Amino acid sequence: MAVIVQHKETLKKFIFLGVGYGTYKATRPSFLGGNLFPNEDEGETRVAAVCDKEGNIIWFPPKDLKVIEIDGVNLKNLSELFDEEKDNADSLEVCLECGHKIYDHDESCSSCGRSFVHKK
Repeated sequence: MAVIVQHKETLKKFIFLGVGYGTYKATRPSFLGGNLFPNEDEGETRVAAVCDKEGNIIWFPPKDLKVIEIDGVNLKNLSELFDEEKDNADSLEVCLECGHKIYDHDESCSSCGRSFVHKK
């Protein structure tokens, strides 16, 4: 599965490889003690690995990227997956037998197998 992302600032496209954490540790002189008592700061930051068309791996903060394509399908064409209003308009509440979510065009429950009679 290929996920294509776009860097928000430069608009360059990359293949998304995965996410991880980068660690850091910084030392700087303290206000009163200078280098004798330095301030240390350390932690982790989330990063996303992507590759360019030459295969070079580049790391970005995830907030700097957006998904634009999944398996060759533009994300705009997949918007129906996120359309909850359409989903709710098509569906009944739940199967009376097992509580599984069902749709008004279903002839039976995919979870327990209960058959439904549709009114015409």
